[in-house]
Amino acid sequence: VLGSERLLAFDEGLARAVEAERARELAAQEEALVTEAYDLFAAAGELVESLDRTRALLAEAEGLTEGEQYAQAALLVDAMIVEARRVRVREDGTVVAEKPAGVEYTEAARSAVEWLLGRALATSGKAFPHHDQKTADEIAWARYLVDASEMARRSGDDFAVLLLSSDEDLELRLPNPDAYFGE
Repeated sequence: VLGSERLLAFDEGLARAVEAERARELAAQEEALVTEAYDLFAAAGELVESLDRTRALLAEAEGLTEGEQYAQAALLVDAMIVEARRVRVREDGTVVAEKPAGVEYTEAARSAVEWLLGRALATSGKAFPHHDQKTADEIAWARYLVDASEMARRSGDDFAVLLLSSDEDLELRLPNPDAYFGE
């Protein structure tokens, strides 16, 4: 009996040690992922500056010889600059997105979210009261819009006016979608 108690105590101690080691491994993995995410975020913030510099270098190179050798490359860079400026993430995590005239708020916000996520949000086509048949993206989108409205309110904007403002160009300030939408 005494031997089995020692064995049980040993097993419990071993289990705690294994659990502690797994927790350390998960913490290290989490730290590595967050560090890489931060590095990528910092690099993305430099994208527009890099593209602007690329455009300037191409223009300078173009001026050194007669004719247009770099016009196609310059057009490609210009298109990338427009796209990079359309949706950007500030250092505080706030998403800034352009909403052109003729485009509704939700359409511009959804486009920005999908662009940042690199995928289309999944839809079920189901309406209230079929909440149980909604996709995880649809449920997350509802939470996202609630937080976007709160963000607008804190900034002094009337969210109802933003939702109805399809006739003018606006700069939207939105929450970062990473916390809302799974892979």
